[in-house]
Amino acid sequence: MPEEPLPVSQNPSESSQTSASGGKAPAAAPQPSASEAAFQAGAAPAASPEPPTTAESASSEPSQPKPPGKAKRFLRRLWRWTLTVLVVFGLGFVAATWRLYVPARNTARQAQAQAQKAAQQVKDLQGRLQQVQSQRDALQQQLQGAQKANDNAVLEAALSDALAEAYAVRVALKDEDATGARLHAEALGRALQALQQKTPAAHRDLVVQMQKQAADIQSNLDSPGYADRQLRALIQHLEALRSVVLSP
Repeated sequence: MPEEPLPVSQNPSESSQTSASGGKAPAAAPQPSASEAAFQAGAAPAASPEPPTTAESASSEPSQPKPPGKAKRFLRRLWRWTLTVLVVFGLGFVAATWRLYVPARNTARQAQAQAQKAAQQVKDLQGRLQQVQSQRDALQQQLQGAQKANDNAVLEAALSDALAEAYAVRVALKDEDATGARLHAEALGRALQALQQKTPAAHRDLVVQMQKQAADIQSNLDSPGYADRQLRALIQHLEALRSVVLSP
């Protein structure tokens, strides 16, 4: 069978080449399409949208977060429970502290006020005590002064009695009154004994010597000269004792 000739596609470039080579008349050129006409006129053909590939669509879609693991969930729960327990304990501690602190503070303030009041009372009592002690000391000084004055008065009275009896003995001896001299000599002994009890302890030995001297006078009344000399010495001793014990 004879082979059929294959159809040859005609385009402007091939037609031009054919005309140039063979000198045959060119066949009629096909009408360009709208896109080719637009391209020939200088405008770019409108790009037809191409469907996105699988990789691009996967990259453009937002990545969803992976669910947390068991360890993270456990740590979150543990942290929440720990925080809750700490908050509860903190509130309990604050409440307990406030409940205990406020009464303790009030008690401390009351105790401090009572202590200040007691301290003021003690201070007032100390002031009154010092005042009373001052008054007591003044009274004691007055009493001591009065006691000393009384003792001096009693001692002076005893000295006066002894001196009076000594002078009475001398007068009786000069009057040669033996009975009177004997009676006054006995009274002189009693006066010196009373004087010994009222004389301060530092001068009692001197009074004891006077008593011995009075006893000697009483036993020697029959010797008026000797008795008179002893009486004058006794009177001098009594005057000396008065100047010592009654001096201001």
